[in-house]
Amino acid sequence: MEITEIKRSDNQIEVRRLKGIEDINFIDPECLWVDVQIEDRQGLKDIVLKMGFNHELYDRLLSPGETFRLQQFNEAYLLDLHLFNPKGLDTSNYMTLVFRGDVIYSFGDVPLTKFTYFMNMLSKRSNRKQNSNDLMAYFFGHMIDNDLRIVRSLRSKIDHFSEKVFIGFDNKDADTIARFKNQVEQYLTVIEDQFLAIGLLPDLSRVQEQAETKITLSRIASHLEHLQRIMERAEDKLDFLLQQYQSDVQELTNRRINILTIVQAIFVPLTFIAGIYGMNFVHMPELEWANGYFIALVLMGFIACAELLVFWRKGWFD
Repeated sequence: MEITEIKRSDNQIEVRRLKGIEDINFIDPECLWVDVQIEDRQGLKDIVLKMGFNHELYDRLLSPGETFRLQQFNEAYLLDLHLFNPKGLDTSNYMTLVFRGDVIYSFGDVPLTKFTYFMNMLSKRSNRKQNSNDLMAYFFGHMIDNDLRIVRSLRSKIDHFSEKVFIGFDNKDADTIARFKNQVEQYLTVIEDQFLAIGLLPDLSRVQEQAETKITLSRIASHLEHLQRIMERAEDKLDFLLQQYQSDVQELTNRRINILTIVQAIFVPLTFIAGIYGMNFVHMPELEWANGYFIALVLMGFIACAELLVFWRKGWFD
């Protein structure tokens, strides 16, 4: 477990890593943000109760991502934030934000100090008078910065893969397209959840009489809409690539069927000739010819070559 406290100190921002919950002064008017990083949320009970929250809020913390609406627990407001998981998209990464008065509490499996953009903004503006509202704006700025980096990386991979249209697909490309589509769908889910969370925050600012956050949140929401459009275009491109891949596979199948059809068409007259002279009639004059066998072979070869010539002229081999 890692606990980080962000507080004002002589109108400057101070970030402290605490050894335990007993080091937090909950009545300190200079405290702006308390972050608790813990892998298993079952261990949050004592911490949450010492923070002055009730059992109902603790129970809600055990199920992050259950709902993306703003929930009120007495004087506190709780909101789940869906974040990109740096370890992969197989598991969801949630940070739960609890707003009480002028203090923000966050609970998640990634410490706040790992959010580089957020920490850089704190260090750059540490000489200014800050409040929890400013910190929240910095944090969502980090979220957008991280989203943009991941989205650009994925779009670059898709653009590079789309060159396969000109050089041809191979057998493994179907799995690659399916993996990309799954990633895009997961990214869209995260962005949509973030957009929903941003839409709820103005209501929170109204409750706390912090209407000045609305402009910042509106800008962040517009950035999320831009990222959403980027992912939707990437999804459309992947749909086109999938259709192109299926078209290439269908064309290859048609070519194979075409070859089998040509082979079958060549052997139909040959089989017919072999069938005639394979009949067990007593009187068949050709069977007594001295060169009948060689004549039959030459005839069959001539028919096969004539058919190949006809098929070639009609463009069956194109």
